[in-house]
Amino acid sequence: MSKAIDKEKIEHLAELARIKLFEGSEEKLLHDAEEILSYFEELKQVNTDDIEPMTGGTDIKNAAREDSRSEELLRDGVQDFPVSHDGYLEVPSIMKETKSDL
Repeated sequence: MSKAIDKEKIEHLAELARIKLFEGSEEKLLHDAEEILSYFEELKQVNTDDIEPMTGGTDIKNAAREDSRSEELLRDGVQDFPVSHDGYLEVPSIMKETKSDL
């Protein structure tokens, strides 16, 4: 069986993922990738002829609730939030401008 993955493919995948490989780590990654791919070869041997394909992991269609404003939330202490306007909470920005951004 020819190797499905080689050192050049590992380097190419690292470039696509924009990760830097440490010196000498290619061999360990190559070994790990070959081991992972060998599990797929093992799975190919499993007889799945009488198994119905799955289309998902659950029958739940939409478990999300409607997004709505809760007056109860405002009554139970959120009104004491440091900064609020017209019932909306104002939170500090996490995006800070730096001199290099200007």
